[in-house]
Amino acid sequence: MSFIAAIAPLNLDLLYSGLPRVPHLGEEVYSKGFSMQVGGGPAGSLIVARKLGLPVRLGTFLSNDNISHIIRGMLDGYNLEYINIYKGEESPIMVTSIASFPEDRYFLTYKPEIVDGNLNFEEAYKILKGAKVCFGFLGNNDLLKQLKKDGTEIIFDTGWNDNLHVDNLKSILKYVSVFTPNDKEALKMTETSNLYDALDTLSKYTECPVITLGEMGCVSKLNKDIIYCPPLKGIKAVDTTGAGDNFLSGIAFGLYNNRPLDECMKIGNIIGGISTTSLGCCSTDITLNKIEALLPEIEVEIISPESLKGISTY
Repeated sequence: MSFIAAIAPLNLDLLYSGLPRVPHLGEEVYSKGFSMQVGGGPAGSLIVARKLGLPVRLGTFLSNDNISHIIRGMLDGYNLEYINIYKGEESPIMVTSIASFPEDRYFLTYKPEIVDGNLNFEEAYKILKGAKVCFGFLGNNDLLKQLKKDGTEIIFDTGWNDNLHVDNLKSILKYVSVFTPNDKEALKMTETSNLYDALDTLSKYTECPVITLGEMGCVSKLNKDIIYCPPLKGIKAVDTTGAGDNFLSGIAFGLYNNRPLDECMKIGNIIGGISTTSLGCCSTDITLNKIEALLPEIEVEIISPESLKGISTY
């Protein structure tokens, strides 16, 4: 049986909304809203995919501490298959407090020193073997090479760091089916000044780069065409936490169901957009019927290099 898979640490998000202001040192303020959820990253994307009825498998890091027990209960509630690969005694769960304001968010995070790149090939391959779609990760190129040889479609996302450069990722990107940096990351890693040049450079390293543009949608290059996918209209964002992970779940959903690239992008924008209408990464109710009903509302365009060079999100 095929499935969507990932190996990734888990996050616990403590989300506060309806705050009157940011407190000063020594002060206490009260929020009107609160939610505790599994946080973003590949695990968040798998939860959304599971909500849509897809089979998923997560290799992750859990201990016997109280936070791990809370996370286990949440994963069981989503009927999500997970395999624990952590053998230590410390707490391996990242915990983030998120204070959400209309103009921005504040984060306070505990990050344990858990390194998923230390997995050996056999242990990781046992979890991921047979996946139709897999979320890629740093640290084991031989594993990605084998998965690609097996026919697994690999999605890879990257976070920001000051040393971000496409040359440092080229050994991974050659195995990746869809690479999804945001616009700021794409410009940084390609040392370019506009999205067209960034997209053109990335297309030389990987099969299908998709640059996300936040509330402006996303853009990709297929063969020689530049494909622009606008966002879903009419969205009143409440919280953008996890919007990118929801977008990735849409890409994974599309790939799993053999949808063309432009439709994968549309599904990603739909799920990502809807996710911003409630607090946190995994709280929005999303259904297949809702996705299918909204697909006609987004019209993908083939645009010129000049049009893409003129797009800026910051």
